[in-house]
Amino acid sequence: MPTRISSITFQRAQTGSALRGGLILISVLLVVFALIALAIANRWYRAQDRQLSIEPPRHFSKIQLQPVDSKLGLYARLPYQHLQQAAEAASSEPYRGKGSKRGCDRVLGAKVCATAIWNYTIQRIGPVALSNNNERVRLTLPLQFDGKVSIDGTAARVLGFRNKDLNGTLQVTADIALDVDSNWCPQIDSTLSYQWLSEPRLRVLGQMKINLRKSVDKALENQLPALQQRLAQTIDCEKFRKRLGDQWKTHLVPIRLPGEHETILKLSPTGLAFSGSVAHPDHLSFTLSVDATTETLSGEAAQAAMKAPQSPTALPPRSAVDTEPGSVEFSLLLRLGYDALTNLLTEKIAGKTFERAGGTRLTVNAIELYPSGERLIFKLDFSARTAASWFDSNGTLYLSALPVAGADGRSLSFDDIELTRIIDSELWRVLSTLLNDEILQAVKRESHMDLGRSIQRLEETISSTLADRDKTGGIEVLARQPEVSLIAVNVEQQSMAAIIHVSTRLQATIPAEMLLAR
Repeated sequence: MPTRISSITFQRAQTGSALRGGLILISVLLVVFALIALAIANRWYRAQDRQLSIEPPRHFSKIQLQPVDSKLGLYARLPYQHLQQAAEAASSEPYRGKGSKRGCDRVLGAKVCATAIWNYTIQRIGPVALSNNNERVRLTLPLQFDGKVSIDGTAARVLGFRNKDLNGTLQVTADIALDVDSNWCPQIDSTLSYQWLSEPRLRVLGQMKINLRKSVDKALENQLPALQQRLAQTIDCEKFRKRLGDQWKTHLVPIRLPGEHETILKLSPTGLAFSGSVAHPDHLSFTLSVDATTETLSGEAAQAAMKAPQSPTALPPRSAVDTEPGSVEFSLLLRLGYDALTNLLTEKIAGKTFERAGGTRLTVNAIELYPSGERLIFKLDFSARTAASWFDSNGTLYLSALPVAGADGRSLSFDDIELTRIIDSELWRVLSTLLNDEILQAVKRESHMDLGRSIQRLEETISSTLADRDKTGGIEVLARQPEVSLIAVNVEQQSMAAIIHVSTRLQATIPAEMLLAR
């Protein structure tokens, strides 16, 4: 019996040992399989293009600038030499008249009376002089009085008086101001006066003199309205209205902007006012103030506008305005292609390795920009390497940013730069420090764009364009210190549309030949 019991005990021991060995073997196999699975998973993880954050949808809006109300000051400058020529033409024809006067005196103790009869001519004998008298232009005309005098009847035979020459000199002064009536007909308001430099007198015999001053004064006063009328016709109403009316239409001024095939400034007049005239030391000036809407068109809209005929419309009623040229405001679109910013970021960031303690490294391989609503998306392709190599991977992450105009009005930067919603939480856990502390700050820093030189060139372009008479209908336009600033940014399909605000004071000098009668 004892021997049997020992045999049974031995067999059980052998069976337990075999079970323990099998369990160990199974455990070892499981560990091996797990290691193999992890290795395969690691290789798979590293081989995949990991999308770290969500990809925002691609969509954009096309911005269209709205018309802006403006005032344009058209400054008409009439040099005195042109007014002098016009005044001399108006006073070139002589004035002719006739009259008579009876006078008496004692000659050799006898009373002798005679009636003088004359014909005379008054004509300008020198150039018209111009100067300013307060706010009016003063014209001074030197005149010569020439005539023939005879005495009628018996006195003539007694005195032996026949035709005698009579002469005198005088100076006529005209203070004039320019205005227009409600129908835009020029009106020259003139105040005339004169003074004799040498009076027309005639000695007949002894103490007998015939002074024709009063009679000639009366004749002159009758002739002065005719001179006023000639001066008033210096600016022809119909020609002035026609020349002004020819310009009363929508004007299209081409402006060359970087990145745009065709950009035009559309000026549509809506109201017209007149300032009255002001005399200066060497010229007479007045201002036309034009109410207008200004609008910027580009691309197909600009091409269509250039093809459409711009016909003059009826002149509006005249209203009054001060003499200061008006201010003009309008907006322009300066498009900045995504390629330029992509190249800038690629140069500064792509290929650069960002690393932190512990051996985690991230390299940005490529950058792409695209719009998503009001925001710009930075798509960054990267390679990540970790110390344990478990999370080594190639991947893509998406940054979202809002483009904003700089406070200086001459730069563009990005606010609220952030990663889009995280998808791969494990990879994010490993790379979060690098992404927050390095990548986001690098993108924010390097994406800042200084537009100072572009805006300066734009200011120069605006000034030179408006000064080109071929583009302004023969009118010389001076843009006084255009102030150009970036006020907003809109993301479009292929570019960012920078909204540029332009504020300037326009002074347009109208050539004298457009005003004076010819």
